[in-house]
Amino acid sequence: MRRTVPVVGLAVALTIGSVLASASAQGAHAYVGVLAAEVGSPQPWVRADELARLLGAERVEQDGMLVLRTARLAVTMFDGSADALLAGKGSVETSLSAPAERRADGWWLPLDAGAPFGLRRTGEEVLQDASGRRWRLQIEAPPRTVAPEPRATVLRPAAGFVAVEIVSPPDAGGSSERAVWIADLALVPLLRPELREVVDASLTDAGAQRALLLIGTSQRPGASLQGVAVTASGRQLLAAGARHDTLVGSSTSVGPSEPWIAVVWLPPGTRLDAPLVLRWEGAEVEVTLRR
Repeated sequence: MRRTVPVVGLAVALTIGSVLASASAQGAHAYVGVLAAEVGSPQPWVRADELARLLGAERVEQDGMLVLRTARLAVTMFDGSADALLAGKGSVETSLSAPAERRADGWWLPLDAGAPFGLRRTGEEVLQDASGRRWRLQIEAPPRTVAPEPRATVLRPAAGFVAVEIVSPPDAGGSSERAVWIADLALVPLLRPELREVVDASLTDAGAQRALLLIGTSQRPGASLQGVAVTASGRQLLAAGARHDTLVGSSTSVGPSEPWIAVVWLPPGTRLDAPLVLRWEGAEVEVTLRR
């Protein structure tokens, strides 16, 4: 079957790579700051210390109990319980949407723990505090990493657009030399609307096959990058580097100004709205690329 995706190669190289590379910083100027969160139900999970920072609250821990306190209000929460106590002009019992948790890395709370302090979610990724200031809510699924050193991060540079960043282990100087970004090619127009026509035409020609966009970079000239492997529900869909069509550059000669950009072809009917496990250079991350 004829595939015309290479037609978009140069356009993608010029417009997409830099956007994904700076995705975590995009939109920062529109907000006072960022509140990082993990996917949760019915509310995202946030670190208690980060929530306290946003609220301007004092955080006190004692004997399985956590207190967030401002000049006007104190909220007391209990490890493993959704019950909370509000103390201001009087005392009122209330409930969180999920029990507070004291984990190995500190206290975690459902996002609505900030509601008594006037914190409101006004959009999918927008929070507003009691003073009317806007904060960006950055929700990420915690990566499932099988090796301790490579780092995998889920990025959301635009509404509805999900990308995975996988960074190689740091070198002796503490910096990571190589990285790849992986996304659903069909959703690229959400990031760059001007590419919609050519991407749609390319995918129409590809038929039932599914396509991922892979962008590889390196701080060192002449680096060689592995391809990505993909599995779903424990079944291997793609071996590392298999069925990668290079659009720009070469996987064996990647440098600071020489990215490797490729289309990764998945078997017909592959569900991108279900979890996929992506593996690259010792790192593994599970992600759903379409909502």
